[in-house]
Amino acid sequence: MPRIALMPDELANQIAAGEVIERPASVVKELVENALDAGAHRIEVDIDDGGLASIKVQDDGIGMNPEDAEMCVLRHATSKLRDLDDLFKLSTMGFRGEALAAIASVSKCMLTTRTGASIAAYRMYLEGGHKAQTSREASGPVGTVIDVRELFYNVPARRKFMKTEATETGHISETILRLALSHPRVHFRLTTRGKTTLELPAHEAFLERSRAAMHSRGRSAGPPSIYAHREVTDGIAVEVHAAPPSESTAVPRNVFLLINKRFVRDRSMLHAVTSGFGELLEKGRYPMAIVHITLDPMQIDINVHPQKLEVRLSQPDAVYAMVRQTIRELCVQAPWLKQHAPDGLPPRTLSQPYHLTDSRVRSPQDTPISASGAHAAMAAKRAQAPSAGGTAEHQLPLAAFAPTAGLAEHRERLRRAVELSAPHVGAPPDEAADSSLSASARSAVRPAGLPPAADAGLSLSDARFLGQLFQTYLLFEMNHHLILVDQHAAHERVVFERLLAAYRKSAVTSQRLLFPTTLHLDARRAALLVEHEVELGNLGFEVHTPEPHLHLLRSVPDLGQFGRSAGALREPEVLFSHVLDQLDELGRSSIVQERAHLLLATMACHAAIRAGDVLDEPRIIGLLAAMDEVHYSPYCPHGRPVLIKLTRTELERMFGRQ
Repeated sequence: MPRIALMPDELANQIAAGEVIERPASVVKELVENALDAGAHRIEVDIDDGGLASIKVQDDGIGMNPEDAEMCVLRHATSKLRDLDDLFKLSTMGFRGEALAAIASVSKCMLTTRTGASIAAYRMYLEGGHKAQTSREASGPVGTVIDVRELFYNVPARRKFMKTEATETGHISETILRLALSHPRVHFRLTTRGKTTLELPAHEAFLERSRAAMHSRGRSAGPPSIYAHREVTDGIAVEVHAAPPSESTAVPRNVFLLINKRFVRDRSMLHAVTSGFGELLEKGRYPMAIVHITLDPMQIDINVHPQKLEVRLSQPDAVYAMVRQTIRELCVQAPWLKQHAPDGLPPRTLSQPYHLTDSRVRSPQDTPISASGAHAAMAAKRAQAPSAGGTAEHQLPLAAFAPTAGLAEHRERLRRAVELSAPHVGAPPDEAADSSLSASARSAVRPAGLPPAADAGLSLSDARFLGQLFQTYLLFEMNHHLILVDQHAAHERVVFERLLAAYRKSAVTSQRLLFPTTLHLDARRAALLVEHEVELGNLGFEVHTPEPHLHLLRSVPDLGQFGRSAGALREPEVLFSHVLDQLDELGRSSIVQERAHLLLATMACHAAIRAGDVLDEPRIIGLLAAMDEVHYSPYCPHGRPVLIKLTRTELERMFGRQ
């Protein structure tokens, strides 16, 4: 008996499905791309159970006659390739003939299609890659409808790797958004369990589509402003649509690289985008940018990834330089600083942001006409107040005082707001009692070999305070050493340790906002709310979703008991957005639980004293005492040094005394 044999067609189809169909979003991508190649002007996608129960894609393209319909579900069938040369000059969305065959092999499919010349549609039924019923004529409009049900029903090993319904729905929404960005004249609609979750009507220009698609992906209330710039050189055309640097995120979720209308992932091009923004972006932040790159199809090889998410360029250095230069030109113009507000309002400045309230743009000085507008106006006025070191009223958290709250409660809140850096009394938390973080997570929080301050024989509260330098660094003299302390990094470490101790004891309390803040979330971000509901609750966040597209942030962590509360609560949606960025990057809930310190570090950064805050000596002494009383390392939770020591010998050597 020979040891080598040809695989059965059914097995070959399922292997092909494993390469092309990773999850329900892969099915949507293949079917929508086929609809685009068919010249569709309207594409509707209807899903149930995140696409696992059903995916229905309907288009108004040219359709197929019965002969083509029978052929399209066979392996290696294609309408786009006739010889080898066609492989290297593709101008369509794809060419893989296995797509429909692969989808049909792992699902139960019904295909209905009709051309403009036909008086009736043609319908086929397939199950597991084989015909389940005899094909027949049926009623239907011009175009194609493909109904995919029970995806992976015959390969349960693949099905068990699928995520929650909300997560899979988010992936599908992201897939449609990527395709919509490169096809502005096509109307896209996504319906989930009968409710429309994404709709992008046809637009005349790419910039209009970018602004519509990015409407709910900004960090602040209201749609972000999008600006465009285009450069063409040596056969390379680059058009960039970008938001102000203030819309940056910790993950590249808002960077879309489109080469010849195809979304791709490319580390080099991503670096070109961030490099183009230069110093306008903090390290580790990514902008909101849609980059359209147009090249000669002969200069691109798209057959390097099963799902066509990666490409190979013949001139990658030239494209890299062109992308970076186009973004730099846009940043040099800084249109976000020159933009005028609508309706005759004065020009917008960095210190006077506008807030979208009741579908109108309002200045912070306008009288609010709704609860959410009142909160936005209050937040804007507080944002213009002096930094820490101002009045006690400025430091008061935006908390909701119950009508029955007594004077004692009010005084307690005032005391906490004024004594922002007062140390907590009590022994350091017992790591042995920690059951919420793994050993690897604890080692990541506190580097090995870095003991608490008391154990290391370093008592900062004994140091002699010399002064504050550049409103950022604190100078001390102690034991023939000059010690420079980064006030933000030091306080961030203190706040982080206190938050960590509270998190271990499930004692991170929430603080109710006076007015709920409306969160503008796309489908992917909304999916994070569902998937990580428990983790967000443990961190002190409460989000209410009275309607599918309405998300209200009602409570945030009560950071007033850990640090600089006013700074954290001035813009609660920004803090929440940063936490969502971390959740998006971490992924599974199990990883989130093991690496909860990353989320706590983000919260600590928002609650800590900032660089530029003017501190009086009592608060500085309180900060040093707090550093002595908590477990800390010479580094902040993000890895930056807290303090630097210079010995007298080192100083004398600098001045040539040795």
